[in-house]
Amino acid sequence: MKKTCGTVLFLLVLCVAFLSAPFRLGVSAAENRVTEEEVMSVARGIISWKKQDVGATENGFLINDTLLSSAGSTAGDWYPIALARLGIADNQSGYLAVINDNVQKRYDKNPTEKLDRYKSTEWHRISLAVLACGGNPRKAGENGTIDLIADGVYNRVDENGNGILGRQGINGFIWGLIALDSGGYEVPADAYYSRESIITAILELQLADGGWALSGNISDPDITAMAVQAFAPYYNDAAEYEYVNRKTSVPEKKSVRAAADEALGFLSAAQTADGDYLSWGIQNCESTAQVTVALCSLGIDPFADDRFIKTGADGMRKTLWDGLIKYRTESGGFAHSFVNDADNPTAVAGKPNSMASEQTLYTLAAIVRFMHGENSLYDMRDVVLQAWGEFTDEDIAAALAIPENPTSAYRAVVLRLLEKLNGSTNDFGNSGVIAEKLESAKRAIDAVLAEAESIKAEIKQKLYPFDKVSLSDRKTVYDLYNRYSALSDYDKTLLDPSDAEGLLGCKTRVDNALTAVIVSACVAAAAVGVSVATVIGIKRRRRQKRGRFMTESDE
Repeated sequence: MKKTCGTVLFLLVLCVAFLSAPFRLGVSAAENRVTEEEVMSVARGIISWKKQDVGATENGFLINDTLLSSAGSTAGDWYPIALARLGIADNQSGYLAVINDNVQKRYDKNPTEKLDRYKSTEWHRISLAVLACGGNPRKAGENGTIDLIADGVYNRVDENGNGILGRQGINGFIWGLIALDSGGYEVPADAYYSRESIITAILELQLADGGWALSGNISDPDITAMAVQAFAPYYNDAAEYEYVNRKTSVPEKKSVRAAADEALGFLSAAQTADGDYLSWGIQNCESTAQVTVALCSLGIDPFADDRFIKTGADGMRKTLWDGLIKYRTESGGFAHSFVNDADNPTAVAGKPNSMASEQTLYTLAAIVRFMHGENSLYDMRDVVLQAWGEFTDEDIAAALAIPENPTSAYRAVVLRLLEKLNGSTNDFGNSGVIAEKLESAKRAIDAVLAEAESIKAEIKQKLYPFDKVSLSDRKTVYDLYNRYSALSDYDKTLLDPSDAEGLLGCKTRVDNALTAVIVSACVAAAAVGVSVATVIGIKRRRRQKRGRFMTESDE
């Protein structure tokens, strides 16, 4: 009996010890699960780092003038998307005002190319940012006359009517499909591309191991994960698509679900023991972020699915969270990698990087949305489109405070107030005066922007390379320098620092060369003067000598 009790007691102690021990399966055990607060804490760290990067105050907007100066580019669009999908209120209205103005200017400047001749993803990224911030990508531009979805996705054709959605490669199809489904947009029957044709184009490029590549025959985790993100809305669709595999030229038939499952198999096999991924031979943050977004978009717990839990070199189980968080730096920003990457020269090993940080930030948004059971990162049918409401006394005061000759620092404020005034639901006595003041300020700012762009273009055209500039370029250098000097200190920052420094260096070089010429001329003139004086002196002495000689002879 004692032996039996002892055995039972031993088993009970063993069970208690087992149950109380940490369960090393990443977040698969409740006590080790990554919490929303942990995720948001990491997100706040990234935002804090990026605010320092763009010169914003800790309590100010991340979407400040510096970030807005990049609106319509990779550097300027992903942070607004991430903030909005995290539910963090920032200067989203300022972004919408500026991006609409930028889109209009780019369309006006190049009516044929519009945003870009080759990169369809310009439309897709901007569409996502506009929608995330509460705008309507189908009514973009100054007066809402530009349809980014039509122009950038289903009617993406060249001047001859040929489809060019895939001109930049598979990215055009992937992000075109993501943009199309972000708002559940309908495709007209007479459109060049349909959802089916875009899906088929992606299926055609799937490789034998289930992955996709940007180019070549080696599957890449980034592109594969992005393809899965695009396929997510169709994952439960049983329809099969007939296509010819472009890599093998073999006719095939496959459902989106089957293709996505094959891709998940590749991604599971490609995950490293650290929980992260390699792309182009480099372990990096962004690939891990994209895989995490892909799983969240499919409704798969990225930290508990056995296919994505590996055993690390330390014997501990590693999840995608481990693979992602390892790239966090003390600053709060995320590094691209811990080795220098020849294919990403702007990223320094182990140092915070803007692209790695932005991709991590919107990945955190995908995780939080998954935790809440909300629409996935790119399913923005839950976004409430912005309604301007009344133009308030505060708005009137802000408009009246704009100086007569505003710098470009006022651009976001002016554009936002103009959009709000045009969409306001109330009438007030001096609305005409306010409208004219804002329009005048916009014209003045546009003139400043145009002048800065002109100076930038002429510096590149007339002064590159800077070390070849000589005194013969004096007029060009002085003209550009005077125009640059006429800009306000704020507007001078519109030029690339390297161009501004180059211009100032050219001015110094020309000044020095001119000074050298003047000094040389003065020295030469002085030498001539000395020579002339010497000759005159000699002649004078000779005349005096002759005069004395003649006087003595006469005596």
